[in-house]
Amino acid sequence: MIKVLIIESGSFKNIGGAAKDSLELYKYLSKKPDMQVEIYGSFEELGYKSRTSIDSVYAKKFDVLMLNSIRDVPIAEKYISLHGKVACVYVDRGDVLTHYAHAPAKRLLGKALGLIESRIEPSRLDKATTEIASRSDFKAVKAARDYASKVYAIRLFERLKKIMSCYVAINAEQALLARKVLKLKAIEYIPIAPHKEFKKIKVKKDYAGALYVGRLEETQKNVSFMIKGVYRTKKEHKELAGKELLRIIGEGPDEQYYKAMASRLGLQSNVSFLGFKAYGELVKQYNNCGFLVSCSRWESFGRVFIEAMMCGVPVLLNDRNNKLVSIEPERYVVQDRVTGLVYHYNSLRDFADKFYALYSDSKLRAKLSKNAYAFAKSRFSIEMTYERYYELFKGLASRQAQGS
Repeated sequence: MIKVLIIESGSFKNIGGAAKDSLELYKYLSKKPDMQVEIYGSFEELGYKSRTSIDSVYAKKFDVLMLNSIRDVPIAEKYISLHGKVACVYVDRGDVLTHYAHAPAKRLLGKALGLIESRIEPSRLDKATTEIASRSDFKAVKAARDYASKVYAIRLFERLKKIMSCYVAINAEQALLARKVLKLKAIEYIPIAPHKEFKKIKVKKDYAGALYVGRLEETQKNVSFMIKGVYRTKKEHKELAGKELLRIIGEGPDEQYYKAMASRLGLQSNVSFLGFKAYGELVKQYNNCGFLVSCSRWESFGRVFIEAMMCGVPVLLNDRNNKLVSIEPERYVVQDRVTGLVYHYNSLRDFADKFYALYSDSKLRAKLSKNAYAFAKSRFSIEMTYERYYELFKGLASRQAQGS
């Protein structure tokens, strides 16, 4: 019997996020006769109360630990200090390896942070800066919080490297980078797939505008750029005055900041904040919109892109976040002018032009919609993703038992 612990203590519990993945993988693996699986984390918002406490985590013996957030590292470290070496799998949902590999200054600061870890608790500092930034309307404060958060994540990654048995990439670029940077035998590429709820359904379509789905948080999601882009689009095309152009679904620390910005720019009739939506309503919103939009400063994959495509919705995103999903042949999450439109990162001009093209051209939307659905349907399967984790855990447990 293979004993697996899925840890989900540090990720955001947002719509369609890692918590949903962890919970559904737990349910899938629990049906395997050769697997004994437990899950640790908070899943009440998803309708499940985990019976696994932190004390029971440390008291039991597992063959495999699965970490879904870099902030789960301290739990794994303590477990290993109590039980000795165990197969430790890290799924890089936050693109931490990319930040680690391309930020030498942050790596140096991370090492400096390591020197004072015994005197201060970095996780408390991380939490405090998050709370301060969420209460501030100053971009400099939010940028400082983002920088501090990345330094802390990089420090945790340094610690993770000492205990990690397998690195799981969720896009092809991560996998390529991992093979260059990490001295690991086990590097896997397992793409994220949309859950079964996300599919084409019949709805009364009455909205041709954009939909944003995700956390309302500035340092990564950059929603202020999106709001400014909508303002520019409206300003350049007078016929859009009074039209609903953007629906925002989600919650987060900067929600009031964005609402105030939209009001200040006179976008009350153009931008709607719909709050959190459960899966059933979310799927309806996907199927009813004209296109999905994202302006993030970074994404490790962008699950919402595939969710939208599975509902027959094209995507507007920037070139910084258009990740490779295969090398040969070369395929990106969004193929420009095939499954969506890709604008140049941080260019309001390019964003506004492509936003208007998608909003105003129903024939373009229809073509991209058809292609987006065909692409997502042919390449992504939640069952295949979960089965790959099953085979991975079996292999790691076997090697662990053999002492390799």
